[in-house]
Amino acid sequence: MTTILKFVYAMILFISLLLVVNGAEIFNQKCKSHKDCPYCTPPKIRQCVWFKCYCF
Repeated sequence: MTTILKFVYAMILFISLLLVVNGAEIFNQKCKSHKDCPYCTPPKIRQCVWFKCYCF
């Protein structure tokens, strides 16, 4: 029983670390045009490149 709990705990930690390292890009919305991207702080410009939003 305790080994199962340890395994579940380790999996939760592993998945959360992956989300932190990945920047949680899984939850980011994909864009089709520059208008779909959120606003960037000036002087950066919002761009949609390969269905991902970037601030350049």
